[in-house]
Amino acid sequence: MDPLISSIVGLKLAETASSIQYAVAAKMLKVDQTQGDAALKLIQAAQESFDGAVADVSDAITTDLDTYA
Repeated sequence: MDPLISSIVGLKLAETASSIQYAVAAKMLKVDQTQGDAALKLIQAAQESFDGAVADVSDAITTDLDTYA
């Protein structure tokens, strides 16, 4: 095989492999972003739940506390 043709074939193979690797890396980053977004939403929901519980306790203390005793 002619060295020029061999070099061109090698270049095209490297280009194809590189394109596949970039596509896989992009997919992995997208999955990581989706998982990160889901984790963030879970943390935010936990914070809202905790804030609600603190507010409920605060309301209960001020409502049920006998300040005349």
